[in-house]
Amino acid sequence: MSVKKKEYRKYSNLGLRMSPNNGLLHAEQVKYIIRTAVKNIDGQRMLLLYVYAREQAVTGNFLPCWTVFQSRKDYITLAKRGDGTVKWQTSMLENLERDYYFEKKCAFYTPKDEQRVTLYCDPDASTGFLALNHLQQRIKAQKELERRHQKQRKIIRRMAVVPALPRDLKGWVHREVLPAYLFYNYHKGKGPMKGYCTFCRHEVEVTGAKHNQKGSCPRCKKEVMFKSRGRRGYIHDKATAQILQQVGPEEILIRIIKIYCTYHKQDIPDTRIYENMRIIVSRDEQGKFTAAPYHSSYERGDITPWKEGYVPVMYQYQENFNAETCGHLYHRNLEQALAGTPWQYCQLKEFYLSDRKELDTVPYLRTYLEAPMLEYLVKLRLYWLAAHAVYGSRNYYGHSEVLHMKGNTLKEVLGVEKTDIPFLQQVNVGIRELQLLQILRAEGLQPDTAFFMWVKEHNIQTMNDLVLPLRYTTPHKLIRYLEERYEALRDRKGRYGGSRYQGIDSVLTEYKDYLKACEKLEYDLKNSFISFPINLPEAHDQASKLLDRKKVAQYDEQIAGIYKRLSKLYQFRKGGLVVLPPKSAQEIVVEGQTLHHCVGGYVTDVVENRCAILFIRKEGALKKPFFTVEVQGDKIIQVQGKGHIAPTPEVEEFLAHWTKKKALNMKTAA
Repeated sequence: MSVKKKEYRKYSNLGLRMSPNNGLLHAEQVKYIIRTAVKNIDGQRMLLLYVYAREQAVTGNFLPCWTVFQSRKDYITLAKRGDGTVKWQTSMLENLERDYYFEKKCAFYTPKDEQRVTLYCDPDASTGFLALNHLQQRIKAQKELERRHQKQRKIIRRMAVVPALPRDLKGWVHREVLPAYLFYNYHKGKGPMKGYCTFCRHEVEVTGAKHNQKGSCPRCKKEVMFKSRGRRGYIHDKATAQILQQVGPEEILIRIIKIYCTYHKQDIPDTRIYENMRIIVSRDEQGKFTAAPYHSSYERGDITPWKEGYVPVMYQYQENFNAETCGHLYHRNLEQALAGTPWQYCQLKEFYLSDRKELDTVPYLRTYLEAPMLEYLVKLRLYWLAAHAVYGSRNYYGHSEVLHMKGNTLKEVLGVEKTDIPFLQQVNVGIRELQLLQILRAEGLQPDTAFFMWVKEHNIQTMNDLVLPLRYTTPHKLIRYLEERYEALRDRKGRYGGSRYQGIDSVLTEYKDYLKACEKLEYDLKNSFISFPINLPEAHDQASKLLDRKKVAQYDEQIAGIYKRLSKLYQFRKGGLVVLPPKSAQEIVVEGQTLHHCVGGYVTDVVENRCAILFIRKEGALKKPFFTVEVQGDKIIQVQGKGHIAPTPEVEEFLAHWTKKKALNMKTAA
């Protein structure tokens, strides 16, 4: 009804009184008392309900808290607030206090008050409250339906421009979307078996067919799945397809088609094809991409099944086939559908036909508006890069800095020269390979197909791990070293029992970390013994420990502290050779690097007094490593020269004099 609030206010309080002797005024279980009247207001007969607070009425205050104006088609309530102001409410009587079952707190002042409500609202109701509730519920439902219809009329006008579906849709679904089967009657022996191809729909004869294995139809050559009729059971296939149609100069309609195909006991399937979503994409006045989705969901009373929004789902992280928008693309009408629109040259058809896999067209169309260079990526057949630009995460492995889709030229977009494009096409480059090419170019290296194929084969994820190794070696040497180390280390267990090296990429990561530590420790990485350690885990762990500057400083201080003691115990000269103790942890590490043995790993043992490391030097070259000795107490444990060589006769003679002079026992000289 058309509410004339000014007119209604005149009837908000009729000045009704209550007898102080009425029992309701003293019934504590009653919170509100209702009085009623029927008046002709603005030409229509209306029921009025005056709701009084019992506690106020008992004191003689007969000002209603609420006045309900009820007609046959609408209702509205004038509420009085505690501060004397009023406001209008559209809630039903049962929700006046914004709570359920308000009527249970109320009572009619007289039976006649309740009779007025019953006769006006629903004469068949057993109580006045039930009659009022029935009428208000019907009015509320009707108003909700009218509001729903108002929205749906807008949707109907929006859908008025939707053209018919393509005539060959069912045939296209059969040929390009649904899988094909060849059902055959199995029998023992090598003779031909009678079968039926669901693709060409002809009886054929097959030999050597095996249940649930792929093959080809002998007649149409289509790839099929062989199914023995005796074992196949029911077969249920489902798929999603998308059809693009133009509905305006700047608007494209994407129609999501759901396909269900079931083979029961017969060879002819029961196929159902229906449309469950429509997405209208457009470019607004500011040039921005907009998408307006609608889904099909019929409810009683609807004048159209189309609702705004995507298909609702209950659980987001499980299969929701009905809500999926990713599907096969009907490509036969794309030139016509995109002609004259902002997407006329977006190369969507070529992108889909590159592999004919399911895709979501909305992100593709959005990306093209934001980055038109997508067209050239597809034209150059760089499909993996185009897919990453459309669907890839911008923060995936740091790839946001690899592909610059906002660039205006291919050089800006790809970060490489035009002359590199043939190579990118040759290796079918993805985002990781592009990043690798950028790294090689930055290091002044030429791209190598074999190296790129190796990176793909071993699924190297983080291209930045290759930057540091490639500064000190060639790609081929790096491949050889990593493969040899992985073969030697693949069974190595980690600290907690699991495999330490899951693949070559984990060896690469550890190798990169090792080289990084070597740089910080200022090791000579031109020395192949340092740059290609045979025992990578030990070299890595040792370098990592020494990187801790506090620990290194502590080691140096401790080793310097025992230098005098070791000098007194072991220092010796004879025949041009001399025994010297180390003055720092760094000296022990450099000794091992120069002589290509593992004494660098003994720093902790020296500090913890488990052994003593001593250097044998020539008197004319005291700073040049010659032989290294490990001593435990009064025993020489081992003596090693460069590359683990045994002591020379000269050194053996020197050791004999030394052990005799210092009372040492030559336990091992290896």
